[in-house]
Amino acid sequence: MDFDISEDRVGNDHTVVVAVCGELEAATSERLSAHLRRVVDLGARFICLDLLGVRRMDWAGLTPVVAAHQWLEGHGGAITVACRDHICVKFQVTGLAVVLGLHEDRAAALAHLADMDGRESRYGM
Repeated sequence: MDFDISEDRVGNDHTVVVAVCGELEAATSERLSAHLRRVVDLGARFICLDLLGVRRMDWAGLTPVVAAHQWLEGHGGAITVACRDHICVKFQVTGLAVVLGLHEDRAAALAHLADMDGRESRYGM
């Protein structure tokens, strides 16, 4: 199964980009959940979830995103998502698009997080 996760700390120690490539489905969603949990446990307060490389996502792919939102919200943080239309539709039909904020690219998602963090964007845009 084609699936990969990478991460990059951006601008400061508490903002992380987590990029997913491949197919995000029931068989891979637990890997994403564990990765997001580790990132949060290591001190991330703001996560840009880059799903631009995801070719296919089933409904199970939403579970780790919702869990990360709950973990971060409880500590004054947030997660936002960069995705293409065929992935965004899953978030839109569930109402999660409004809660998380969907963006067409990583730069827009990071700018959104910078606004939520109450500072000017310092993420190299």
